[in-house]
Amino acid sequence: MKKKLLSLMLALSMLISTMPFIVIAEEDGAGYATRGYVADKLLSVSDDYNAGITRGDIIKGYGDGDTKDDQYITRSEAVVMADRAFGKMPEPDKNFKRISETDLTFSDVPDWAEDAVNNLASRGILVGKGDGLLGSEDFITEDEVTLIIRRLYYLFGSNLKDDFQAYINKDYYNTAEISQGNVVTSSFHEVDERNDEIISDIINNYLSEEQPAGSNGEIIADFYTSVKNLNTGEGTEQDIEPLKPYLDEIDKIESLDELDALSTKIVKDYLVTTFAAFAIVADFKDNTKNILAFGTYSPSRTKADYENEDIMNSYKDYLTNILVLGGEDNTKAAEDVEKFIAFEKDLSQYVMSNQEASNIDNIYNLYSYSELCDLFPAFDFDKLLEALGLHPEDNVLVTTPKVMEAFASYVNDKNIDLLKTILKISVLSLGSQLDKRFIDAANDFESDYFGMDVTSPAEDIALTTTKNTLSSYLSEEYIKRNFSDETKKDVENMVNEFIDIFRNRIANLTWMGEATKEKAIRKIDAMSVNVGYPESFEDYIDDITVYSPNEKYAYFNTMNSIRKSAYADIAESQGKPAEKADYWSVVPVYTVNAGYMQTDNSINFPAGILQEPFYYSDGKPEENLGSIGTVIAHEITHAFDNNGAKFDEFGNAANWWIEEDLAVFEQLCQDVVNYYNGFESAPGIQTDGELTISENVADIGGMACALDAMKKLENPDYKLFFESNAKLWKITGQRQYLESLSTIDVHSFGIVRANRLAALFDEFYEAFDITEEDGMYVAPENRVSIW
Repeated sequence: MKKKLLSLMLALSMLISTMPFIVIAEEDGAGYATRGYVADKLLSVSDDYNAGITRGDIIKGYGDGDTKDDQYITRSEAVVMADRAFGKMPEPDKNFKRISETDLTFSDVPDWAEDAVNNLASRGILVGKGDGLLGSEDFITEDEVTLIIRRLYYLFGSNLKDDFQAYINKDYYNTAEISQGNVVTSSFHEVDERNDEIISDIINNYLSEEQPAGSNGEIIADFYTSVKNLNTGEGTEQDIEPLKPYLDEIDKIESLDELDALSTKIVKDYLVTTFAAFAIVADFKDNTKNILAFGTYSPSRTKADYENEDIMNSYKDYLTNILVLGGEDNTKAAEDVEKFIAFEKDLSQYVMSNQEASNIDNIYNLYSYSELCDLFPAFDFDKLLEALGLHPEDNVLVTTPKVMEAFASYVNDKNIDLLKTILKISVLSLGSQLDKRFIDAANDFESDYFGMDVTSPAEDIALTTTKNTLSSYLSEEYIKRNFSDETKKDVENMVNEFIDIFRNRIANLTWMGEATKEKAIRKIDAMSVNVGYPESFEDYIDDITVYSPNEKYAYFNTMNSIRKSAYADIAESQGKPAEKADYWSVVPVYTVNAGYMQTDNSINFPAGILQEPFYYSDGKPEENLGSIGTVIAHEITHAFDNNGAKFDEFGNAANWWIEEDLAVFEQLCQDVVNYYNGFESAPGIQTDGELTISENVADIGGMACALDAMKKLENPDYKLFFESNAKLWKITGQRQYLESLSTIDVHSFGIVRANRLAALFDEFYEAFDITEEDGMYVAPENRVSIW
């Protein structure tokens, strides 16, 4: 109420400027900025962009010359001052146009502020309140003023002291193009595209001549061609005849018993689980043992999507189209979809965030088999297990108990029609393996979702599907063409060096007691390392039939064969000791990423990422330490982030901490949350410090270790080190994509990741002469560190 009153009073003072009435800043002003504060702040930051600007040029004052320094300032006034301070502004580059909203117009802007507001709005600097409102007469806070300034730094990208990442990657942001079918591109995507050229050449060699029957070459060629034919509509005639018997049976269902029987038959025939599923996994708390795991139906979209009316309208149209393609009347399909969306929206409130789901304490929940049967009396789990080739066990692992219990409340006679719709949509998910019309429908929805055409060329889809599905058939040939033993040895040596560095850093921690240090060092000493490729190349998918592209339903039948083969391997492991996790069985060697696996305490660096700009075979030490060095140490640090710290040296979930040390560690993690929270990846899109905590902790530890390695060099070039690191995080994408990422991705976005990280280290300030007057400056007392 007080804020509204102050806004009204200030508006009156602007309208009746001759009256000697002002609003003076008070102690309880909720962080509101004053005119004097904004003028001084803008003067201190804008000289590099608008030489010779004076305070008087910025604030100007009223007709009587009074600048009213102590008066609260409205948003429109602050925008006018920013416009004056920064002077002639550049047009947004390709990147800034993508990530910001440059077409916003506002209906509540006073005439005297229109030019300034339009100038900043057309450059994507302003973010409104919605409904075409800027909130022109609302008071602006000091934090909001800082956000506008940071956006202007990013727009200019001309001063590394104010926005290091934007400056280092300026040429990239001016020229980067997003390839057809994608919504983002980055350093990772560029390397992935280079890898794709190699894999494409391998596949084309197989396609260029007839391959021996049953050979890898024939398998790859046939699979690739069947995917390509499906996406071009070429080859055999397309339809969904294999699904129609199941769709007809769904329509006839009148009871839960009939529903359960049909859903179990679909599992047996096609391994498509809808309402419930079982699998065998290694026990998180004793990874030498396997355990039966259970899961139920989960919403198909994110929680944020269900709150977005435009997205939901588009999604409803898509699902309605799918049901119509499956033979439903349009009117009935639309009615069924309305109920389906209401159900999913309700269920979505029980879904854990990505950060919550990465916490072992949240996902390790044991139920007795009888408890699950009692929770779902309408489902015959004995028969479901039999269809999956499994058998009951006394204890069952459930990772999403709230979703499970919420879904159980829907399994009753009252909801039989809804459950039939759920089952029908599940069956029709196979339509995209049979009929291009289903693929087109999905592309239309995704294009609408991201605000651009995401339809990929058929050749690209065939390549991506082949490399992701049959990676074990391509990996060895890729390594022969694109990876050297010298690189493998060099990176392995770097990994060993960083393990030593991290061990020493643990030993020298002042906040951790000796007992906990001993266990932490035991964990790092037990860490296993995978670099480049496996010791031997195996066909992780065997006993499969890859159908000839000349056969009808070739891709559909091949994928069914692959699903059954993969699940047979899973079923075979029940009752046996768990095998040691094999990173290469789940991650192709040409993957452009690296990873730490909590459940086996391993760090992993596929060959695919070990090339520029991540690794320079002929680069200077500083260049590699700033790139792959920080990546290596980042993965090591993951063993000790807020999630990894809950696993011991064997990869088992266990508390190895002294209580006092754990309390300090948790507070340090909270400091990291606060340090990153609220920083923008794009105008109006803020970083969630809680969501990104684990990756931010790993980034900080990774750079700290890499800087320790730098100290071993003679006359190290710290500028090259930090520039090399900043190049890793160049990324540009559609704004809609960034908005989605901000709610689900555990990584901070590129600009935040690079700038907030570098600003933590003294070496950065010394290398680039960063002072309190610069945008990159963070006061020493606000810099965070853990490992």
